[in-house]
Amino acid sequence: MSTVPEDRDHAGRLLKDLTGHQFIGFRMGCGVRVDLGGPGWCEINIEGSLRILLPGEPEWQGKPLSAEVATRLLRLLNTRITTVGLAPDSTLTISFDSRAHVIVPADDMYEAWQLRSDEGLLIVCTPGGGIAIWEP
Repeated sequence: MSTVPEDRDHAGRLLKDLTGHQFIGFRMGCGVRVDLGGPGWCEINIEGSLRILLPGEPEWQGKPLSAEVATRLLRLLNTRITTVGLAPDSTLTISFDSRAHVIVPADDMYEAWQLRSDEGLLIVCTPGGGIAIWEP
């Protein structure tokens, strides 16, 4: 699925609203669901492979359902998002005030990531790097 640049740009603007949200928890199941509190509530569901960069540690890359992911995400609890970026290939990059980064590239076969808010917003990185947006 291809996405017109305007859709990706619009999704990027919507994702920037995550700045200032706090990483308040996560759950592991079909992927990793990251809960964010702040002005409103939202979650990011990661089902594709990801990279986690923590200050002073080597970069880690792998599937979301592993003890390694849980160990690294525990270190992000109570940190705040400083920036969110959406690359032209739909790679999602989330940066935290702890200088940590979570990077989720698009996947050819699966929905790599989703954002869902309590206001009814849903942004999905569809297979192949497309972007689908449902707004309230």
